[in-house]
Amino acid sequence: MRAREFLLEYKRDETAKRLGNKLVTVEPNHTDVNEILAQLEAMDPTPNKKYTQWIANQYITKIDGHLQFRLEDAPQVRQTLQRFEQIKRNLPQKDINKYTYYALEDTVDSAFEVELQQPDQKPQAQQTYEVPEDATVLYNGPLGLLTVPRTPEASCELGKGTSWCTARTDDKNMFGVYNIKSELYIWHDKSGKKYQFYFGAKYNEDVDSDDPLDDFETDIQFMDQKNRPIDKKTINYFRTEHPVLKKMFAQKEAEIIKIGERVVHYARHVIGGRWHEAEPVIARNPEEAVWYAKDVIGGGWPEAEPVIMKDPEAAYIYAEVVIKGRWPEAEPVIAQSPGPALKYALHIIQDRWPAAEPVIVKYPRYAYLYAENVIKGRWPKAEPVIIKDPEAAADYARDVIKDRWPKAEPVIIKDPEAAADYARDVIKDRWPEAEPVIMKDSTFAYRYARDVIKGPWPEAGIK
Repeated sequence: MRAREFLLEYKRDETAKRLGNKLVTVEPNHTDVNEILAQLEAMDPTPNKKYTQWIANQYITKIDGHLQFRLEDAPQVRQTLQRFEQIKRNLPQKDINKYTYYALEDTVDSAFEVELQQPDQKPQAQQTYEVPEDATVLYNGPLGLLTVPRTPEASCELGKGTSWCTARTDDKNMFGVYNIKSELYIWHDKSGKKYQFYFGAKYNEDVDSDDPLDDFETDIQFMDQKNRPIDKKTINYFRTEHPVLKKMFAQKEAEIIKIGERVVHYARHVIGGRWHEAEPVIARNPEEAVWYAKDVIGGGWPEAEPVIMKDPEAAYIYAEVVIKGRWPEAEPVIAQSPGPALKYALHIIQDRWPAAEPVIVKYPRYAYLYAENVIKGRWPKAEPVIIKDPEAAADYARDVIKDRWPKAEPVIIKDPEAAADYARDVIKDRWPEAEPVIMKDSTFAYRYARDVIKGPWPEAGIK
């Protein structure tokens, strides 16, 4: 009874507060908490949404480093829960909180298979598949069938009996979203098992950057027929030993290396270690080389360091996440770029860095941040530069001087945003001299009325 009462207590605002930070990091193209929760709620077939809290917990819980489901898999999750509702009275374990999503799906699938399978039914050792006309056949022989569907209809036909979102026969089919970026490969094994391989979005200069599909985050996905990531042991067998699939993998891996995209991701998530054939390509890209050293090699990568240290941002990151300390050989380069130099002083040296100050002092925003976070006080040498930027000057007054900065006010007053913020955060009262400028911008006029005047501002048309 207690479990049931808990399930009835789902409230979106409470779940957003408790899990919001985790929910927005699951899928990079879904970062709005309310939007995510709305989609998770839609997966719950019960009228009082008694399973939504469990769904949210499963959404953020990975198994073997993989998501159990994505938001695009909503129909599959909803069907699993509908079936659970139908059969749970006959299950030994009725409390959904005792299941992971995978375990629940297996339990439900097993129960329905028992109901539907005839006692004398035996699995076929080998199946023959009809191939749709709008599919490219790469192999058709005694070991199975390897195809590339070219239309949603072909994807549905070839994906029959699976839980793939690309095999759905309704408007939730995602084939078009994936196919616009890269091909899907479907393998029908002679045992009857099906696998789908997606090698990630490849760069396509013909895709219109205004197309919302261009923002769709796709990655490398190798899925079994239950729409679960294929285990690493099986993937390694497919890559290196399978008579048919190893040729597909070799071709796609050569493309990944040639294009130079997703190389580190592939090494980390597919190969699971160093990818020696790709290292000459990775080493040419400073940022990629940094993350390859950190996430794949697990330490320093001397062969790539001459390239990394040519890029100030990459060199700073390498010092922070790989060396985990100062990198003297790269400091002359890092010191020439204000952003990386500021971060290097703050996070690596953790003190003033005189060698970088002649560069940092030239940029108002970085000079203000250096004064606030590194010097932790006024930096007279930088004030003539900071004062040239209204927003940096207002922030410097607020965070460093911690009082009005009369010398900067003639500059700050020229910018509606900086003036409104200065009035709110520094003067902490109305600033009559700045109001004619602030009211020219409706956004900051509203903010000024709300935060400073704390009421209507008829002169600015704000009631």
